[in-house]
Amino acid sequence: MVRHKKFKTATIDFGGGHKIDLVTARKEYYPYSGSLPQIEPSNLKEDLGRRDFSINALACSLDQENYGHVIDYYKGQQDLTKKRIRVLHRNSFTDDPLRIIRAVRFEQRYSFKMESETYELLTAAVQNRLINNVLQIGQ
Repeated sequence: MVRHKKFKTATIDFGGGHKIDLVTARKEYYPYSGSLPQIEPSNLKEDLGRRDFSINALACSLDQENYGHVIDYYKGQQDLTKKRIRVLHRNSFTDDPLRIIRAVRFEQRYSFKMESETYELLTAAVQNRLINNVLQIGQ
């Protein structure tokens, strides 16, 4: 297991290309567009609400009473069924411009389609060259 203390996550590699990421419920704050987030403890609903898209805001209960129950506060299952990409908040692409690439990758790889508001927000982020903020971090 590899622990990422700064982000309160861990990765378990089972070999053969099988990995699982474990994440502590947390809040994230971005000091500026494209920056690495600042982390604080939170609850599950807030944690899922900070995700990029509704389809990535699903959780599965691991406790004995509700084992396997899907927790879906943001209609991610509905969006999966409709093959729809939908951001959870208007600042999604501003906070993390890499989400622009993820949205396009989901469209291409899985034949999904962005819903109209998500597409408008993505277009504005591209026009504002927000992806440049991410590219500068790597330099």
